[in-house]
Amino acid sequence: MLISAIVLAVPLLIGIGILVGLKINQPTPELQTEPIVSQTLSSSDDNERFSIGERTVFPETNYSRDILSCNQKFQKQSYGEAANCFQELVKANRNEPEPLIYYNNSLARERDNPLRIVVVVPVDRNRNRAQEILRGVAQAQNEYNQNNYLLPNTRLLEIMIANDSNDDQISPKVAQEIVERTDILGVIGHNDSSSSKAALKVYEAKGLAMVASTSTSTELKGEVFFRTTINNSVLSKKAR
Repeated sequence: MLISAIVLAVPLLIGIGILVGLKINQPTPELQTEPIVSQTLSSSDDNERFSIGERTVFPETNYSRDILSCNQKFQKQSYGEAANCFQELVKANRNEPEPLIYYNNSLARERDNPLRIVVVVPVDRNRNRAQEILRGVAQAQNEYNQNNYLLPNTRLLEIMIANDSNDDQISPKVAQEIVERTDILGVIGHNDSSSSKAALKVYEAKGLAMVASTSTSTELKGEVFFRTTINNSVLSKKAR
């Protein structure tokens, strides 16, 4: 698992660099702190599909009971306390990416004016794959924030986790929720090529950058689309 996280972290760092580089010098939109209010998903479904630290997206884990108090501190915007709480979870759950992401999100919120990127994964459809991707994301985010934490007036990176269930009927709805926010720099995902293709149409309409680290379909292309993995045509040539 550690090796796969390291392998994924490299293209994800590249992806994060692409997204940050695209907009870091543009005017900063006002950070939206309220929960996403869904126009296309039911409220209960929406609450379960997005999190920056106010809830866990993996309710059945060995840390699920302990993370609730951390989530509550984050909800109250007590970001220093939330960071300390999530940090303890990280120490006790070294292989779990979610606490590490929320720890860094708390640091980013405490610093104020974070750079926000969304990573879309199939939390409930393919949990192992979702966690594998999130391990790479968590490592990349942690490296970025640790390298910039001591630099004054430097914005830290915040990761919003979104769940599209690897479903091409749900992914465009999730994408629509994302583009309705003005504080998103870009999207890493989606995992499945068909889900990515369905969501890409939404991102293209709004001009929001999308970086694919796992989708390999050659049909995925466009002005807002970036790829950090080889596509199917290259894979087929290598297989010959």
